[in-house]
Amino acid sequence: MTAKNNHKYARLGTEDSDDFDRGSRSFLGRELCDAVRSQLQEHQSMGPRADEVLQLLSAMKNDESDGRYSVNIDTISACRLDKLLFDITLPENACSEVEVALAHNLQRKWRLRFRQEYFDIDKTRFAMLATTYGQLRDIIFTDTHLFAHGRWQAARCDSLSEVEGNQQFEPGQYIIRQYGHKLQPETGLHRVIITLERVPGQKAMEELTQIPRPSQMDDWMIFERYEGEMVKKRRGNEAFTEWKVEKAQEKVDHSEWERVTRMTADLQQRKKAIVQFAEEHIEIP
Repeated sequence: MTAKNNHKYARLGTEDSDDFDRGSRSFLGRELCDAVRSQLQEHQSMGPRADEVLQLLSAMKNDESDGRYSVNIDTISACRLDKLLFDITLPENACSEVEVALAHNLQRKWRLRFRQEYFDIDKTRFAMLATTYGQLRDIIFTDTHLFAHGRWQAARCDSLSEVEGNQQFEPGQYIIRQYGHKLQPETGLHRVIITLERVPGQKAMEELTQIPRPSQMDDWMIFERYEGEMVKKRRGNEAFTEWKVEKAQEKVDHSEWERVTRMTADLQQRKKAIVQFAEEHIEIP
């Protein structure tokens, strides 16, 4: 493996790279995969980090071919490399033949090496969800008549003392600098315009709009599956069916909201273009 490839592997947290904390390396690798997957899902291209990720995947494929197994199954799972390869191979993401061939090649090599362990990556993620190191380690699913299908609550709530509760916290990440409200006669809708100023040291809005990231959506899908299992186990099949119907309706409502939002934005752009065209001075020869 070349020094260049060693550097790239160090970012993903492989077995032979001890420069970073393992958790930090996994985060960096997941951040790269998230960035490329977001571009694929939203723009049908790998985006500005295409060369970086393609060089990385190519180096991994070459190492697999040469018997240098520098990436283990834990790294693949933590960085979501399996999800990245899957997204590259999806026809709707419109990757090039070379990119798809590279993803298929590496995917095939990992399946041959790890066998069932690779196919069961999502099952392992599911099983880890509520363990000591899982993302649900500090919350539990409880039965209550206040909520139709039970609810999630913190396993321990004794850490917040009266002193901690009276601490002064900074009010948010942004300051409202301007506020405007106007009724649109054509539609009968109220339009609100708020100008925000970012507080020094806080995350930029561009970063916030990237949430949820693809890896977070992966986790959400696993969580929903886990929640469904808990509802079925605690409340029975009838409650589980009702829960599934509610989730399906939520997805329909969200899709409708996205459709209306896109249509409204498109109409606004067209209206702006018509007004601009009308205001332009056109000379008649």
